[in-house]
Amino acid sequence: MNIFLIIPYNSDFQDVNEAVRLAANNLDVNVIRINEIEGTISITEQIIRTIQRADAIIADISESNSNVMYELGLARSFGKPVILICRKGDPIPFDMAPFQILIYDRIRLQETLIKPLRNLLAHKNPVSFIQKNNIEIKKKREEAKTVFVSYSHEDTQYLNRLKVHMRPFEKKGHIDLWVDTKITAGEKWKEKIKHALDKSVIAILLST
Repeated sequence: MNIFLIIPYNSDFQDVNEAVRLAANNLDVNVIRINEIEGTISITEQIIRTIQRADAIIADISESNSNVMYELGLARSFGKPVILICRKGDPIPFDMAPFQILIYDRIRLQETLIKPLRNLLAHKNPVSFIQKNNIEIKKKREEAKTVFVSYSHEDTQYLNRLKVHMRPFEKKGHIDLWVDTKITAGEKWKEKIKHALDKSVIAILLST
């Protein structure tokens, strides 16, 4: 199995790169990074070809790095099975919810990244297993109860504190916390807010 590893190019993530490779050690898994591939074609074309040939993707979405998000977007457009990893404490983009996400601690990589990742890759049919997990996660997310949060942008600090307390319930799929940051540029914000309110089961009003 060929795994395309998408992580920031800078050396700050070298320990994560090594941890992923340790997880795949002695398994029938080949971990590939784009900077390890030599060729005469452009880097963009090389990325596209490598993703197309990969059986699955592992992407580190810590810091929402622009290069990572670009390559991850390509992988998603090709329908590749995806495992997301993210550093503990970093925010997870809302549109990443339908994917397998492993939260790792830089101080405890063996326990929080290497071991759980190895358990996934050591499965009899890891590609199908990853796909099945992502389908189940997406279904669970769609069934989650929407919690609508209304707040003034002056109170963003309180929203961030609320999100910290709500994160365990989101991770378990019990709730889908909706805030206006889920509205992307160009979308009709009034319609998005109305739709979120219509399907919400509870609303939280933040006021100071």
